[in-house]
Amino acid sequence: MNAGKIYAAATVVLTLGVVAAAYFLLSRPRYIYGDPEGEIPLVMPDNVDFYRGQRLFFCTNENCARSFLEQKLTEEQLRSMKCPSCQEADLSEISIGERKLLPDNTPIFRRVYKADTGPAIQTTFVFSGMERKSIHRPQVCLVAHGNKINDEYSYDVDIGGGRTITAKVLEISQTFKEPNGNQETIFSVYVYWFFNPEHITDSHLTRFMYMMYDNAVHNYRPRWAYVSLCMERDPNHPDNWKSAINDFVPRLYPVIETLRKDLGRNRSVKKLY
Repeated sequence: MNAGKIYAAATVVLTLGVVAAAYFLLSRPRYIYGDPEGEIPLVMPDNVDFYRGQRLFFCTNENCARSFLEQKLTEEQLRSMKCPSCQEADLSEISIGERKLLPDNTPIFRRVYKADTGPAIQTTFVFSGMERKSIHRPQVCLVAHGNKINDEYSYDVDIGGGRTITAKVLEISQTFKEPNGNQETIFSVYVYWFFNPEHITDSHLTRFMYMMYDNAVHNYRPRWAYVSLCMERDPNHPDNWKSAINDFVPRLYPVIETLRKDLGRNRSVKKLY
């Protein structure tokens, strides 16, 4: 038998071996560890140290898209849950962008925290489920909600004990039309990062690579989440937000640390097929 025939026969045998191995691996029962649909052990605290929390409501009318703090609404407005701006649409604790882009029943926890001085900080936790699109780049939701992203970069926050968190910062703006026809532009800063029981990252790509590796190699699919902090930004003093973030994040982080530990304890097994 000449070399060409030997090579061809070896190729056929190798190909059949690969196909057989793939069939064997794919035909086995598939189990995953972790619980991407389990209960989330989080209750948003009423206060974070001296930062007092309150609920936030969103108008469901795309032409209005306003948001309102609970304290700014009257008892009658809270009973009717109608937008006080357009006076037509309902109010919801889920924003228009989140409602459009996230799967139904995506777990979302939100409070706005404010100290006696300094800006109000909108604090949101969004959790993944079985569907991958439960967690995605926040830029998608922000644009869907009518925001313009003016700049994007990473920022390190000191959380104490020689530790830092690298967060992604988005400088955004949104223009609203007033009932009298005038326009108002609000400038904000949006700070976020992703986490699961083992990893923290500000990169959507890095999170995706962790997720793919855990799923493919370890059959491990834990809850992923991202936390976002949003506050108004004064364009005349563009860096003032940093002092608020540097003060608030170390106070909030024990909540996140406890949450990550509690999520990591859930190692239940689920059969996929």
